Amino acid sequence: MDDLSRAIRQYVDGLAAPVALEEATARDRRPVRRWGPLAALAGAGLVLVSFAVIVGVRLATDPGQVAGPATTATVSTSLPATTTLPAVPPPVPTTAPGRTAVPDLVGLDPGQAAEVAAAAGLDLTVGQSVTEPSSVGFVFGQDPEPGEEVELGTAVEVVVGIPPRCDLEQNPASPREDLQEVTVLFGCGDFGIAPNVVYPRVRQVPAALGEFEAVLTGLLGGLTPDEEEAGFGTFFGPATAASLESVEFRGGHVVVDFNDAIIVNGMSTSTGGLYFNAEILANLFQFSQVNSVELRFNGSCEAWSTLFEGDSCQITTRRQWEERVATWAEWRAEGAVGPG
Repeated sequence: MDDLSRAIRQYVDGLAAPVALEEATARDRRPVRRWGPLAALAGAGLVLVSFAVIVGVRLATDPGQVAGPATTATVSTSLPATTTLPAVPPPVPTTAPGRTAVPDLVGLDPGQAAEVAAAAGLDLTVGQSVTEPSSVGFVFGQDPEPGEEVELGTAVEVVVGIPPRCDLEQNPASPREDLQEVTVLFGCGDFGIAPNVVYPRVRQVPAALGEFEAVLTGLLGGLTPDEEEAGFGTFFGPATAASLESVEFRGGHVVVDFNDAIIVNGMSTSTGGLYFNAEILANLFQFSQVNSVELRFNGSCEAWSTLFEGDSCQITTRRQWEERVATWAEWRAEGAVGPG
């Protein structure tokens, strides 16, 4: 196709090429034929038709060869203004008809808990229980548990914290000759003693016991039913009453040894261990002659530490105890910790 194009181009160019004078005059001397103009017109038409054929073929085979302004085709990916996206299908219900999941009400005050329960189609019943300060006035327990699926209209029972009362009067009878009275320090609330807050209670224990052994005996025996009802708290009770093995006093240093009965639920947690040890230490440091305390388990100080995830013997001095009391007093003033 390119060869044909060049041939026609050369032919067309040849028609307009300059000629010599002799050639021109020689042609003029030729006899004039009557059909000459018609032949010229026919030749020109042949050239134009041939040129048109060439251009048409070029367009059909390679449109890009045609002279003209370049254009760029743009494909639009945007939706027309009138396009409407399909509606999002509603979420599939996670509970069966007529049932609902119980919301989490812990940490809410009673009014908020009632509103949340009503919004979920549930009723609310409110009970009260003595608790630590951070939960006073707020829900700290519920039944059914959060997330449990129940029927609409089910009553959710919540427990709202109230301050410990711990104001029970005591009028113990005069002890018999074989008994002695000692003052035992308990806590108030579910966690027992906070170092900075103690509640003294009178106990009658065997007169033959030394003062340190006597006070620990009273502590390890736990609370009376009336004291429990009044909101007093302790880790100790009938299960730990026989856990004391021995008490030794060595020039200001007290060594106390316990047996397996001392182990109770909750004592090995971080919070439980703190309160558990505080109950024992508070009762021993109430005696001014005590300068330090060493607690043992089955004869080993290291074993006692192991009960609380420690790895070495821990001896508490009076100075350390007093610093702990001061720290807890600050925390309690800020409302951070400390029952009572």
